[in-house]
Amino acid sequence: MDIDHTTAEQEPNTAKKAEMEAVQRINKRAAVYEKDAKKAKRDEKIVQKNLFSYIERFGKRFVKGLLDSIKFLYNAMTDPRTPFEVKTMAIAALVYLISPIDVIPDLIPGIGFADDAAAIAAAVASISVILIRHGIHLAGQKEQD
Repeated sequence: MDIDHTTAEQEPNTAKKAEMEAVQRINKRAAVYEKDAKKAKRDEKIVQKNLFSYIERFGKRFVKGLLDSIKFLYNAMTDPRTPFEVKTMAIAALVYLISPIDVIPDLIPGIGFADDAAAIAAAVASISVILIRHGIHLAGQKEQD
């Protein structure tokens, strides 16, 4: 019984570590984009080319809230009013989502998308704050309570 109990206690820690690592990876990639706009533009094209086929392939596993967040990030990436720092965060989060290299591989049933969901949520939260500060409201942006 101790083994099962220990495993159950370790799972939240593992998920939290994966979330933190995913956010760190997004921040590092966004920092690269801020230094090299060509890489940001290249990866933006990768997202535009692959995001919707990725969602089609794995869409059944996504909940509606996550899909709304993905759409929000895509709008933030493509809207010409968004500041460059917002675009870099959105591109980094969406590249992380569609990348086959994850902290937790997407094919692991039940938890495979935990790091992706955490990374997307963190990016949406950060971007929302920046957009509010700039007075920008994107189509489909969730209203703040």
